[in-house]
Amino acid sequence: MKNRQSRLKAGAKEMLARLSTDYPDLFTHGTKRARIPLKRGIYGDIRERYPEISARVVFAALYRYTRTRKYQSALTYSTNRYDLDGNIAGSVTPEDRAKAKENVKRSLIRRSKVAKIEKSEQGE
Repeated sequence: MKNRQSRLKAGAKEMLARLSTDYPDLFTHGTKRARIPLKRGIYGDIRERYPEISARVVFAALYRYTRTRKYQSALTYSTNRYDLDGNIAGSVTPEDRAKAKENVKRSLIRRSKVAKIEKSEQGE
C-alpha cells in the first residue's frame, strides 16, 4: 500500500512538472509566481491531452496543485478561470472566493499552531 502511494505521489509530482513545462503561464508549480485559477473541468482537458497518464495520477496532481495556500489565495482575488490554452474559461464565483478564504484562514491557523509546537519543543 505504501509503495503504491509513493508511486502515485511521484507520478503526481512528475505530472505537475510536465504541466508547468508545457503550460508555464498556467501552471507555476515550483516557482514563486502567483497561481492562476484553473477552469472547472480542466481534469477532462488534461486527460484528453495526456491519455497515456493514468486518471489517478492526473487527479492527484490537480489535487496537490489546487489545495495549496498559493492556489487558494489566487481564488480569493482573481475574477477569471483559465483553460489550458490560457483563455478565460469561466469566473471565480463568490462562493469559490468565500470557500478559498476559509481554506487560507485554516491553513494559516494550522501553520501557526505547528510553529508554536515546534517552538515549545525547542525550548524543552
